[in-house]
Amino acid sequence: MMPISRLTRSAPEPWMQERLERWCREWDIERALAAIPPTPAGGTPMPPEPASPQTSTCAPPPPLARAAADLIRPAAWLQPGSVALLVPGPRDTPESPPFYAALLDAPKGSGCLLIPFSRFSEPATPGECFSTLDAPALRVLCLWNGRLLPGDAPLRGWQLCRLAPSAQERLHRLWQSYTATGRLP
Repeated sequence: MMPISRLTRSAPEPWMQERLERWCREWDIERALAAIPPTPAGGTPMPPEPASPQTSTCAPPPPLARAAADLIRPAAWLQPGSVALLVPGPRDTPESPPFYAALLDAPKGSGCLLIPFSRFSEPATPGECFSTLDAPALRVLCLWNGRLLPGDAPLRGWQLCRLAPSAQERLHRLWQSYTATGRLP
């Protein structure tokens, strides 16, 4: 019987170790925040601060109040090529948080392709990749969680920006490669 050779494991590259450490810090923060119990519905609100000559007790001016009410738009406002903050639908649980996603034309032209962004700013799985956007909440795309939606899907949310045509094409190529092979090119 031949002896089994010893396996050796080399240390990870420093940049890989740094990336893992950043991801772990974000994970620790996420878990700590999740451990904080939510305020129950109808809970006691914070008491108002006493009025002082330097503190205004006025309501926000009407344009701000109208702008806040107008933030949620029907799906027609969220066009392919949008990066949006989407609000869960009425059938989702109250605990369903809003999430960021890129919306693209569906590969066969009907509906749209929704690819969510990660809550973390470092890729953690083979199906995640860096986007071309700088904001921490928009740095990592979760191709593994991409979904084809029908054109009449009820999307509600805020459009944050538009992806350049070249970024849309890159994202289509990445998603098609990932769905075909399970890997990124």
